[in-house]
Amino acid sequence: MAAAPGLPPTSVHRLSEHLGLQVCDLPFAAVIEYAIERSWTRNSFDRIIVGQATLNDSALLTKDRTIRHHYGNAVW
Repeated sequence: MAAAPGLPPTSVHRLSEHLGLQVCDLPFAAVIEYAIERSWTRNSFDRIIVGQATLNDSALLTKDRTIRHHYGNAVW
């Protein structure tokens, strides 16, 4: 597994090995296109996070009540 930009290879390897985490392979442009369409928040990062989770059909662990209200797969 190649290291994600900005993370030392050992960090990515450890997270992958111990938690099964992986670097997302979705095209970033697809995530952004989806995120732009969200109108329930002005927060760009929330839109991107939810966009990526939605396109991956993934659960999203968050304390943010607004995200949990608008994204059905969000849990806390």
